[in-house]
Amino acid sequence: MNELIIVELICVFFLGLYVLKPLFNGLNRLTGLVYLVPVALGILICSMAVYEFRPEMLPLVAFALVLTISAFTQRRHTIRMPVIILLFLISTALVFYFKPSKTITRSNVSTALLEGTELKFRLYQAHDPNTPLLILFPGSLNSVDALAAQAQKRGFAVFSCTVSAKKSIGTIFRRVYATLWGHRSYKANNSGRLVEEEWRDYISKALLYLKDKALLDDTFFIAGYGTAGSAAISLFGEPAAKEQYPELKGIIAIESHLWSFYQTEERALYTTAFDTGLIQVGWYSIVNRFIKLLPPKLVLAPINPSETPVLFLTAGKIRVNSRPYQALIEYARSASSPIVAVPGAGILDYSDYPARYPIISALFFGGFKTLWKRDDFVIGTVTLIANFASQWTQAGSFKQTKHSDKIYFTVN
Repeated sequence: MNELIIVELICVFFLGLYVLKPLFNGLNRLTGLVYLVPVALGILICSMAVYEFRPEMLPLVAFALVLTISAFTQRRHTIRMPVIILLFLISTALVFYFKPSKTITRSNVSTALLEGTELKFRLYQAHDPNTPLLILFPGSLNSVDALAAQAQKRGFAVFSCTVSAKKSIGTIFRRVYATLWGHRSYKANNSGRLVEEEWRDYISKALLYLKDKALLDDTFFIAGYGTAGSAAISLFGEPAAKEQYPELKGIIAIESHLWSFYQTEERALYTTAFDTGLIQVGWYSIVNRFIKLLPPKLVLAPINPSETPVLFLTAGKIRVNSRPYQALIEYARSASSPIVAVPGAGILDYSDYPARYPIISALFFGGFKTLWKRDDFVIGTVTLIANFASQWTQAGSFKQTKHSDKIYFTVN
């Protein structure tokens, strides 16, 4: 990443020379400075292709693109100089303020693709029979390398499972729609349920693969992000799954909304007695037809919690009456499951995002009063998981680590 910072500085220097050109007579005479703008634009685009996609660079890329168009179409005079300088300073500040905190290391990692499926596996170290296995299902995030490395340091053997198939725009839209409205819209909830079913299938295939490799003969835990966490809870709510994998000691559900724990409310229709008049019967029939045309209303289904212990990690904005977390809160109340909500944590923060993509993490923040800094989330999240795992092993690094009482969310 140090090379990328040097590239960014060069591009900012090139753009700065052209932006400040009208303010200095010496620069104003250098007509060739206009060609530095498209050069900077090309370098920025190529750097994202060579290194990796950097979202914090997009405002600077957009600024360079607009500046290139205005410079070569002689329309620069239509944009006032203070505005150009302000946009330049803002886009430059975003690049360096939201730069990644650290380089994500990927040492001691073996990768495999399960034949006949879309599943991609990553094993972060050779499995020791005496080491608890943590199986990560990142869901749509696909950014848990630093978290896996930290979990490995805490004594876990870490295995992650992601879906290698590229997602279409429609798939992404449906998942966002389910996340925003799955607690109140029948169609959005149905979209969330379909994704849950997909992840139930993925988790089942992944566990069968690991069982065939004799990796599930000892204590293991599942950590699922988003819908993957919901799917794991739903899957192990069935006795057959629990009997098949008795060594599963706990599930960590991270920002999981439990879409399958909703059901449609039974409609209240008008009924008629035997002696009801024909006019009233006809009127009730018309009204009932309109009632049936209305979208179904969602209510919580009866919750029968799994015997498998669950730890919920949620955004800091959760409240007892938070409708998006209604199913999660009721499940936690029924199963006496702990809920952890770090003040200020966003929906993407229990992963590599705060360190790797800080600008995206900031867009989905969970409050202004933050308890953890950007670099604390990976270590903090792994510590929470290790504390949860310490119920079954107290050896070495699995001893309880004290956390602030502010992170625990009480529903009783």
